Amino acid sequence: MALGTTSAGTWNLTCEQGATFIRDVNGWTIDDVAEPITGYTIRMQVRRQPSSSSYELYIDNASRGGITITNGAIGAYRITLTATQTASLDVGIHYYDIEITDGTLVTRHLKGTFTVDPEVTR
Repeated sequence: MALGTTSAGTWNLTCEQGATFIRDVNGWTIDDVAEPITGYTIRMQVRRQPSSSSYELYIDNASRGGITITNGAIGAYRITLTATQTASLDVGIHYYDIEITDGTLVTRHLKGTFTVDPEVTR
């Protein structure tokens, strides 16, 4: 894997508060070549501001859960948040990024806004 050799792509996400959130990342490519991620750690944090000292949400494919590698050979993975997790998020615009690491090198894969849409039915 060519960790550290690419810039993060931008993908702005909308999450409905109190609903299950599932997004599939269909693969990671560098110069149109699929990059394998089997054995790597994928982690995502959501913060109110990029400079916030604390996070609103932190998930990964290791100890925290919420990210599942669906096809490691082509770099595909799934982000899943439970309805309980999304219900606890504050409404409004947040910021997130997703990093992939082999334990030494870190590549920021995706970044963008993470907008939490308010729940009405509870």
